[in-house]
Amino acid sequence: MSDQEEWAEQKELENSNQQIGQLVAKDGKWAKSFLESWLKEKNYNYSLIDFKVSASDKYGIADWEASDYKITSLLKDYISQKNGKLYYQDGTQETEIEKIIIQHSTGTPSLTSALYLWGMEKKLAGYLVEFLYISEEEGYLYEETITHEVNHWQWHLQLPLIRKLLAIKDFSGALELVKDAPFNSSQIELIKDRLINLDKAVSFNLIEKKLKTKEDILERIAIALWSEQSFREVEHWMHWYLRIAGAFELALLFLIEHQRSLLIGQKNNDSYTTYEWETSNFFPKLVFEFELEEARKKKQKINIEKISINDLVQKLLTKGSYQHLHKFEDTNKDKQEKEIELQVSKIIDTEWNDFVNKFYCQNWKIGQGSQLGFCSLRNKLYHNLCGDKLDRDLDAVQASEVVERLKYILKLSGIVEEIDRKIQVYQEQYESLMKDLF
Repeated sequence: MSDQEEWAEQKELENSNQQIGQLVAKDGKWAKSFLESWLKEKNYNYSLIDFKVSASDKYGIADWEASDYKITSLLKDYISQKNGKLYYQDGTQETEIEKIIIQHSTGTPSLTSALYLWGMEKKLAGYLVEFLYISEEEGYLYEETITHEVNHWQWHLQLPLIRKLLAIKDFSGALELVKDAPFNSSQIELIKDRLINLDKAVSFNLIEKKLKTKEDILERIAIALWSEQSFREVEHWMHWYLRIAGAFELALLFLIEHQRSLLIGQKNNDSYTTYEWETSNFFPKLVFEFELEEARKKKQKINIEKISINDLVQKLLTKGSYQHLHKFEDTNKDKQEKEIELQVSKIIDTEWNDFVNKFYCQNWKIGQGSQLGFCSLRNKLYHNLCGDKLDRDLDAVQASEVVERLKYILKLSGIVEEIDRKIQVYQEQYESLMKDLF
């Protein structure tokens, strides 16, 4: 029950103003009688809270910002939260609150607005809150009162937070808020579907798409490139590194396939077999298939991605040849080893030498004088959990330069246009979603 009498008396002494009297006339204390009648009629247990305005306050409860602060502070003294429930505290007695009713038909505009916002905050937190407007005329209550749930404003208060989550590609968090939308509609269902699809994509959960092996890998590279900037901007470097490092390794496999095809074209010899993509246990891989006379099973396969990434880059792609020690069973089922030469058309390019020797494999200057290869960071993350040091070091370099290095590999591999098309599809879905939530 707001009470500005002391404040009003002080202000009238300072400056006679009829408007002060009009403001005080809206105080809750004058509505006490008919509010209590309504509460008793509904058989509600209740306790009135006095809210006296100090004479030293400059604007009383006509101060919008101060009213919000004062109401919040006042209610904290009476209402507490424990284990997901609200309790009313009156002295030593504590009573569980079943439902909060925000009555906004009396009081000054600033005070009722503060209560209105406080109630919406609690409603958004999942508590049972109703909003009530009671009409009074000549001391009599209308038989009907208007209760409402402020669904419209509840949704619009959530929208800015949803947009912020979308800005950092946190589709899962945004989906949880949209699931709590206070109303259902075809548009809300469409938004939910889009969020689910984008959340699966940004989490690399693509199994349901049932893509062919090569398409699946292209899709994963595109998603990594499409989403990396969001992680970069908020400096979540471990998440960022995982995406970019994975995209590099997949892109380098495409480059090996591409350079193998170039070699076959240069040799013009049908005896040279291509490297093929296949899937085993959901994991895509690039394999070299060949025949070995002395082997029990003449057809043999070498899984390219199981070879050290440094050897693939520094030897196979840079020199055009790599001697792989292949293990197999001979016709007597004895275990044997034999060196098999893997060949591709070697890359002759000054930028490639810089990529290999001053970035990917060694001598990349990062952080406090460290000179590691980009791919070496992966092992440090996996084995040492040094995400904090990675954060510190990557803060000191231009991560966008790393992305440009990745795009260079995509260009050499001849897959830039395919990747760009896939990125554009995700970007259009994202922009359409942001437009729907504007």
